[in-house]
Amino acid sequence: MFQNMEKVKYPFLVLFFLFVYKLHAEDVNLQLAFSMATMSIQNGDYAGARKMLEKISTQCERSADWEIRYKYYLLNGDICYAYDKDVRRFNQYYQQALDAYPLSIPLTQEFLSNAANLCWGLIDDECYEQAEKQAARYLVRGSSLADSCLYSSALFSVLAKCYEQRGDTIMPMHFHDKAQELAIRYHILTTKADSIAIYNDRLDRFKQTMNAAKARFSKKMPNYLLMLNEYCDMIAQAGNLHETIYLAEKTITLATNMHMDYLDGACDAYFYLLYSYASNKQLHEAERALLPAVEYFSRFPQKQVNEAVLLYQIGLGLMDSEQYPEAISYFERTRKLWNVNQQEYRKMIPQLIKQCKEHL
Repeated sequence: MFQNMEKVKYPFLVLFFLFVYKLHAEDVNLQLAFSMATMSIQNGDYAGARKMLEKISTQCERSADWEIRYKYYLLNGDICYAYDKDVRRFNQYYQQALDAYPLSIPLTQEFLSNAANLCWGLIDDECYEQAEKQAARYLVRGSSLADSCLYSSALFSVLAKCYEQRGDTIMPMHFHDKAQELAIRYHILTTKADSIAIYNDRLDRFKQTMNAAKARFSKKMPNYLLMLNEYCDMIAQAGNLHETIYLAEKTITLATNMHMDYLDGACDAYFYLLYSYASNKQLHEAERALLPAVEYFSRFPQKQVNEAVLLYQIGLGLMDSEQYPEAISYFERTRKLWNVNQQEYRKMIPQLIKQCKEHL
């Protein structure tokens, strides 16, 4: 009896070992494929990345491992957005990825970043109602994440945009304020070793000063405009591009309406606006803002800011967002327009072009 059991035992163990090995090998192969597809995307070989993902599509879509499905759908979404310029398919893939993430698993910064990208994709596709619902949903889910303020800031910017689209004139202001507050919170907490209490006190005092300056805002006392520039700088450093664009546009509009020819109150705002447009892949808007910016800076010759400096800002935004071919084009345009007083910039351009080409 025992001898017969031994005869059965070893074939069973061999089969079990082979089954486990096969599962492990498949998982390793999928992870390797993901790594290779990611590298292809980073190198701009989107067609190669797509072929790689097509080969493993059935395995990924049927996988019981949520992380496999999550990565697979995200990579496909990235290809649709960057290569096909197909926002709708990008949204579909990203939604599938986020839906694959189990409710029982704590959220990560990366998840909230992807959630914000989906919401802005929905806005690009003019699906405002869906974008609003998703932003509210992920704000609630992300509230338990201690350091979620940067991406929560981005989601509040989404809500502001959705309510603006409705024609609401009240709620967008509240959402913009919350987005800006969270962005500044992120900037302070990641650059200064302060306690939350000190941060709250600093933010409250800054807001009180801004409100007082706004109440006294006039052509004779333009402190509010100057403080908006400072506020915009903090939002820009925190990395909320949409909110930076909103504040920069607001500052420029105020300066223009006040006809403050003697005040360079919108100078910094133009830098933030052009950089953020480019970094946010809104190149058409950056070009549209370029001519007014050139005209504005012509009023302040002491600043030595000409078209070349502004093109340089657009180039930096493109480079920082890994849009290397476009960045090279703008740096080349920049190089042709430098004047003799801008030698320090002129030396940097060949280095930046070289760095961009290394990524192609």
